[in-house]
Amino acid sequence: MVVAAAVAGCSLDAAGLSTGADASVTDVATHREASVPHDASGNPDAAGADVRVLHPDDASPHDTGAHDRVAVPDAPPVACSVPPGPCVAALPAGWQLVTFASSQMQACPSPLTPLDVVSDPVAGAGACGCECDVTTPPVCNEGSLARTVSADGSCNQSGVVLSVDGAGCSPWAAGSSGLYAYGKASPLPATNGACTASATMNTGDVTTTPARVCTVPTNCEEQTCEGGAAAGFSVCIEQAGAQTSCPAGWGSPVVVGTSIDLSCSACSCDVNTLSTCTAASLAIFGDGACGTLLATVAVDGTCVADPAAGQTPVAFKYGATLNQVCATAGAKTATVALVSPETLCCKP
Repeated sequence: MVVAAAVAGCSLDAAGLSTGADASVTDVATHREASVPHDASGNPDAAGADVRVLHPDDASPHDTGAHDRVAVPDAPPVACSVPPGPCVAALPAGWQLVTFASSQMQACPSPLTPLDVVSDPVAGAGACGCECDVTTPPVCNEGSLARTVSADGSCNQSGVVLSVDGAGCSPWAAGSSGLYAYGKASPLPATNGACTASATMNTGDVTTTPARVCTVPTNCEEQTCEGGAAAGFSVCIEQAGAQTSCPAGWGSPVVVGTSIDLSCSACSCDVNTLSTCTAASLAIFGDGACGTLLATVAVDGTCVADPAAGQTPVAFKYGATLNQVCATAGAKTATVALVSPETLCCKP
């Protein structure tokens, strides 16, 4: 029988056949319906109908015989088309569903939105430093220069104290007698310098753990909540701020941020103490205008013979070379904070 053969060939039972006056056939390739004429008895063969259906694989026409409709299964649901349901409804209030990977090498599947984050910032020893800015260089020619003298090489007697005030010509100590055979003095220290200190920050010496958060759109929440995270990701909930605990059943808190904020404690500086004055010398003159040079002696803390011994000095000039060193001090303590912190709690 023609109808029976058609049913067997299409794997349809008799209940799947239509007996209406004008049955329709589905074009599988295009999902369009083509009208099939029937004769008065309801038999399409009797009307000479040529029923043709496009095959879904190669779109070539195939003769189906005389039957009414080819069944087409429903298309699978589009990804992330499940509306929010009981899993989403049970999420803790104030928390947002996300997925989380402890690596930025993992890609968020579309249509989830990626956000790169960091956690566990640790400042190394070089994260903070101190910079010295010398505002006033120290000088080597201001202060009181005390000399010791002697007739021999011991320089064990107190001599004059000269008031040094710059590199110019200065009067010798009043009431002093002629120069001794030997004399000694130590260089004046560097003085009257000033500096400002400022903390320096080196974020390159702060280590962090990179990670990636995927924001879940509303139409993906139910599937994700039920365990639909991509490979390498965990299903998590997220809340703004650094929380100390997670809702029951959501593991331990992981605090992440979009970047780090490094701050350093204040520091101080000193441009006088470690600066030195070397190659100091004392030029001794026999007149008040420093025009008649009697002798020039080294000022280095050693007892030396005075080439102008017995002569009466009237004025002097003192000079030395500054070796400037600006030293910094302070704890240089680093404090690292996460920018825009968020707390993640993930299913174990």
